[in-house]
Amino acid sequence: MARSNNKIRVFIADNHFVVRQGLKHILGQSHDMEVVGEAEDGYQVLEHIKDLFVNVILMDIEMPGKNGWEVMIQLKSLYPKLNILMLSIFHEYHYGLRFIKAGASGCLAKSSAPDQLCQAIRTVASGNKFISSLLADKLIEGLPPQYNDIPS
Repeated sequence: MARSNNKIRVFIADNHFVVRQGLKHILGQSHDMEVVGEAEDGYQVLEHIKDLFVNVILMDIEMPGKNGWEVMIQLKSLYPKLNILMLSIFHEYHYGLRFIKAGASGCLAKSSAPDQLCQAIRTVASGNKFISSLLADKLIEGLPPQYNDIPS
């Protein structure tokens, strides 16, 4: 989905009101982003998103009703180009790679700094995948030994 008015249009899905308010506050500080909607459960995400023009969905993994995993799978089947950035209370290496392989544009821990959140949104809005340096380190550690050899 393309940008409108040169702003990244963000939809927030999290069952905690205070988290949604905090995310709106953080994104409100950024000149290139605007929050265009929010939902507190998976069913609301599916209902509201069909009527909105959205660049990025920030979605909590754990939500009542349909959880973030189920909603992401359904959204990707309906809107294959939609950028979904999954949010979790866990570090990205717990679920990050699994979500990205299933179609998420990225995964970020809720404990991340606000500037990292904004960078992640910009990255996925531009059509790229976002992985944190923590997840990148874990991926590199998991490479087979032959990839660690330095050619001479």
